[in-house]
Amino acid sequence: MKEDKKGKILIVDDTPVNIEVLGEALSPQYDIRVATCGRDALYLVATELPDLVLLDIMMPEMDGYEVCRRIKNDSGTSGIPVIFITAKAHKEDEQKGLSVGAIDYITKPFNLDIVKARIKNHLELKWTKDALIEASKAKSDFLATMSHEIRTPMNAIIGMTELALNTKLDMEQRKFLTIIRDSSNALLALINDILDISKIEAGKIELEDETFNIRETVEAVISTLTVNAHKKKLEILSHILPKTPVWVVGDRMRLRQILVNLAGNAIKFTKSGYVLIKAYTQEPDGDFLWYHFLIKDTGVGIPEDQIKRLFKAYSQLDNKMTQKYEGTGLGLTISRHLTTLMGGKIWVESEPGCGSEFHFTVPLKKGISLIDQKESVDQQANRVLIFDTLEPSGAMLSDLLAEANCSVKLVTNISDARKALHEAAEQSNIYDFFLIDHESTGITAKSIQFVFKDLVESSAAVVAFLHSSTLLLDKDEESGHISPRFIPKPLTLKEIKCFIETAGNKEECIKKSNVDCEVEGQVDCEVEGQLDDGKVKSRHDMPSLNVLLVDDTDFNLFLANKLLEMRGHNVFEARDGSEALEALSTRDFDVVLMDISMPVMDGITATRLLRACENGDLYDIDEKSVSLSLLQSIEKFRKGKKPIPVIAMTAHAEPEQERACLNAGMNFVVTKPFKPQTFFDVLYTVLSNSSGTALNSSSS
Repeated sequence: MKEDKKGKILIVDDTPVNIEVLGEALSPQYDIRVATCGRDALYLVATELPDLVLLDIMMPEMDGYEVCRRIKNDSGTSGIPVIFITAKAHKEDEQKGLSVGAIDYITKPFNLDIVKARIKNHLELKWTKDALIEASKAKSDFLATMSHEIRTPMNAIIGMTELALNTKLDMEQRKFLTIIRDSSNALLALINDILDISKIEAGKIELEDETFNIRETVEAVISTLTVNAHKKKLEILSHILPKTPVWVVGDRMRLRQILVNLAGNAIKFTKSGYVLIKAYTQEPDGDFLWYHFLIKDTGVGIPEDQIKRLFKAYSQLDNKMTQKYEGTGLGLTISRHLTTLMGGKIWVESEPGCGSEFHFTVPLKKGISLIDQKESVDQQANRVLIFDTLEPSGAMLSDLLAEANCSVKLVTNISDARKALHEAAEQSNIYDFFLIDHESTGITAKSIQFVFKDLVESSAAVVAFLHSSTLLLDKDEESGHISPRFIPKPLTLKEIKCFIETAGNKEECIKKSNVDCEVEGQVDCEVEGQLDDGKVKSRHDMPSLNVLLVDDTDFNLFLANKLLEMRGHNVFEARDGSEALEALSTRDFDVVLMDISMPVMDGITATRLLRACENGDLYDIDEKSVSLSLLQSIEKFRKGKKPIPVIAMTAHAEPEQERACLNAGMNFVVTKPFKPQTFFDVLYTVLSNSSGTALNSSSS
């Protein structure tokens, strides 16, 4: 703070002599403004924005308490410090003054030196706070700008790499491009972490409330991390304990972010074994349920002296460890802040060489299911025998099958498995399904006949192997008269129900679930908006569209053009919002893909003007960057037509930017860089919602 800074002080008192005394004492150091009633005081506070208010309590019409209350209730003036100077010397009066927002309370008669000292201290505190807020804002703005500038070329790098991976390549070329894609995604994750830390420090993280399913959220996190886990030959498991309410209201994306951070870290620091996400509820608290999440791994563990540093910002564990396993440590800091923001807490229990357990608890409102709950067609429970030597995996699968109305027996060694099969055959009470975990037991389709002799054929109707989709399984080897099924891990409740209800028939399961997924082998469908192998493959067929593509960056135009042309769509380009409006005045388009940051006219302004033309609201427009005659041409051309869907395509990742886009009349916001599958899914959804019908082409 500069020593020569001269603050502005508003003195509010209905007694002239008090104003005179305070004015004479303070005017050499400060600019003084005066009000003799509450109404005048509020006017001067709003128009002059003083640095501090000295406020009497006993005044006609409106007392000082009410004046202070109104100052503090106005977001534009709430930061102005208020000091009461009054003859009301009772403790109750002082408590009331502080309760309405005053920072100090001085009683008359007062000592001028004390008054001046307190004013000086409070002003210095205010100016220091203002400087910190300004510095934080400058940092946030800088990081947001840098994020935008980095995301823009990254959109081209990731997008073009995805397209290249969809062409004919030899193994070496595919490996090079895969490294580029994975490295770009790692860089993007780092940018997101840095941006989140900045928002947290500035207090700009806002929680959303939406109804979502806990089980599906955890399963989606597992799906996202499966490839990384299976590359290291790790089991990755999710276990929602029985009777856990799964429909809740809260911030799904932030909860998902915490889970991805913690489980992703667990994979990074685990060489062999497994990573488990477990969820269950604790005691209810009114309308809220306390959810306890546990992320357990069999990794290297954490020394006790380093646990305290674990969640601190810009702090890592032992340098040798972090250099070996890589990472910034930002994910744990973000997780701690998000957990606290959600009203919960986070902690870790660990021992070197024995793995780690990360715990966090959050309160979530009870939700109502968004889907119809249908009773199972089969009233009689299927009998299932599970052979799994990994305890967490067996427990998880047992509970999943119980949810699918199955009667389950779990065995963990070959001897018990043989015994269970023998008893089933002897009692003529065969198992409907015999599920064998390939990784934990080591049994394959080729060796099953050798391990169990003829027991399987006489004691189980359907035999199925659970396996990691990235590991080769000898599916085609001879296994006697047994024709085993193969189920890729990790399993979801929906998949296990489908498998049981269709007796493991792949074609029937696909038809029943109505999703474009492979039941055997690698899943080839999007999870949480991500495409596993960068394949430009859509679940939705669309007729040929006329698309207006608005962007000022050459490589973004090229990438979007390629994506659209590969699907047979017609593309018309515009370089800024003004050019887009020119095009919209003479041509019909099915959809507009609009960048936000552009010269001449940005995307938000262009969309706002388009909506004004469509709604016939031009009388309210005061925009100098475009002629009124052009807007009138658009209004005339669009009259009687449905509003054109506008999809924002922006490198700005802030929630405020998304709100600004939607408030301007855009239908959806896609953040760059994006995956081709995400792009086309959004396009299909927006156009379907706009037309009111599905957009499947006639050939589909």
